[in-house]
Amino acid sequence: MRMTRDRWAGLLFFVASLFIMVESLRLSIDEINNPGPGFMPFVVGLILAFLSILCFVVLGKEETPQPPQEDGEDGRRVITLIGGGLVLYVPAVMLIGFYGATFLLVLYLMKLAGERGYRRGLVISLVTIGVVYFLFERVLYIPFPKGMLGI
Repeated sequence: MRMTRDRWAGLLFFVASLFIMVESLRLSIDEINNPGPGFMPFVVGLILAFLSILCFVVLGKEETPQPPQEDGEDGRRVITLIGGGLVLYVPAVMLIGFYGATFLLVLYLMKLAGERGYRRGLVISLVTIGVVYFLFERVLYIPFPKGMLGI
């Protein structure tokens, strides 16, 4: 088994996930219907462990080719992302609420990533806010802020 960059990354993140899970156990997980402070870090560590194993096994088979560098295109895209999307996200949450702002942010990020049409971006945005709503509002009973418009 040849250790490629992907395998090294998978191994590194797996060790990090083990550290996260062990430390979250110190904080107390408690029960699923009454989670303690270590519950969310433990879940994040578990997800990270799964993804790192996936990275180690699937992506580590061969070295992934690196795309050719373009002259400053990546830097401009990052600045556009931070400047345009994330800076406007907080005022948008205060104005139209978490779900409306998150819907628009995910749609914006999809377009920024190169998505050509709107259909796929709309579906992914709706699925994202649907999953977040179900997980946090219905399962964990954690409400998100409503904006001035009450959304």
